[in-house]
Amino acid sequence: SGIVDENTSIDGLKAPGLKVLSVHYFTLTGQKVQNIENKTGIFIQKNLMSDGSVQTSKIIKNGFYD
Repeated sequence: SGIVDENTSIDGLKAPGLKVLSVHYFTLTGQKVQNIENKTGIFIQKNLMSDGSVQTSKIIKNGFYD
């Protein structure tokens, strides 16, 4: 699905019972994107968690494999 599912630091570990409150997507230049469903490129997904922490993921959408 284009999501890089690999922890690159200890910050990537998830605590049990955490829930995602909101999800936002950004381009590499920092522009907020409403929906990446029909777009191609590299995006940053920012999740606001129920304990106030923020988790980020890199998403690569090239149009061929996602």
